[in-house]
Amino acid sequence: MVEVSSNTTKCVIKPQYINYLKWLQFQNHSIQELPNDLNQVDFFQLRVLHLANCFELKTLSPFIENLVALFELDLSECTQLKKIPTSIGQLSILQHLDLSKCLKLEKLPTSIGQLVYLQHLKLSGCLELKELHISIGQLTALQCLDLSKCLKLEEVPIINKLKFSLQHLDLSQCSKLKEVPKSINELSTFQHLDLSQCSKLKKVPTSIDQLTFLQHLNSSRWLQLKDLPISIGNLKSSLQHLNLSGCWWLKGLPTSISELAVFQHLDLSLCMKLKELPTDIGKLVALKHLDLSGCFELRELPPSINELKALQWLNLYDCSMLKELPTFSGILTALQKLTLSKCGESKKLPTSIDQLSNLKYFNLSKCLKLK
Repeated sequence: MVEVSSNTTKCVIKPQYINYLKWLQFQNHSIQELPNDLNQVDFFQLRVLHLANCFELKTLSPFIENLVALFELDLSECTQLKKIPTSIGQLSILQHLDLSKCLKLEKLPTSIGQLVYLQHLKLSGCLELKELHISIGQLTALQCLDLSKCLKLEEVPIINKLKFSLQHLDLSQCSKLKEVPKSINELSTFQHLDLSQCSKLKKVPTSIDQLTFLQHLNSSRWLQLKDLPISIGNLKSSLQHLNLSGCWWLKGLPTSISELAVFQHLDLSLCMKLKELPTDIGKLVALKHLDLSGCFELRELPPSINELKALQWLNLYDCSMLKELPTFSGILTALQKLTLSKCGESKKLPTSIDQLSNLKYFNLSKCLKLK
């Protein structure tokens, strides 16, 4: 391994046996281009090249195309880098490519589709990235695609060819994204979808139920979301985490949500128009975490909430219109954390609260009407 970390604009590398290097790292370096000496070296064993935070790097040397053994290329925070050479397509066994926070990068070369062994592609924070070429759909080994904070990205091309590989797609804070990718329902191995703070998105597609392995869905801060499709209940054997925090106009949940047999985390915090929960929410026997904080219009909780035998944390902070607290039963033996602070309309605690035998944290602050 050779690591170069300095503030000089020029650097000369002449270590012994450089041809046998497996790891080369330029860290926090102010070079504008890679040393010419590298073009004369045969890096036939180089596996990892890290150029992270080379904030003055503007171009990649032609020697990149000769790195035929490269597994990992890290160009994150190369803030002056505007384009990736087409020769990157010759890195035939590349598995990890990190271009996150390349602030001036506008597009990827079409040759990106030649990286048939690529598993992880990170483009988070590429503020000038406006589009992805359809060739990205040829990355048939791709498992993780991170496009978070690509503020100018309006759409994602057809990615149905990734149906046997893609597991994680992060589109969070893509504020110009107009719709959920249409081909997403064909991704049979898909597990994690983050669409948080995609403020132009209005609805979760009804075809969401075709993602039969989906475990995590984050649709927080969708300012125009009013409801969820009934079909979400068909994810009964996969969906574990659902984040709807900050969906201001969400008024309720479909009754089908009670069919989610392995569901563990439900975040409805700051759903300020939420007025009620499904009456049979108690059927969520695996639910561990229920966050209702800031649900200002929530007036009551269904009695079946006492049937959530796996529930460990119930957060009712600032549910200011909640008139009556649930009658806590002895079934809630797993409950460890209960937050009731600022439940402004609640006047008394149920006598059955002493049945919460494993309760470790109990917050009643600012319950002004509580006697």
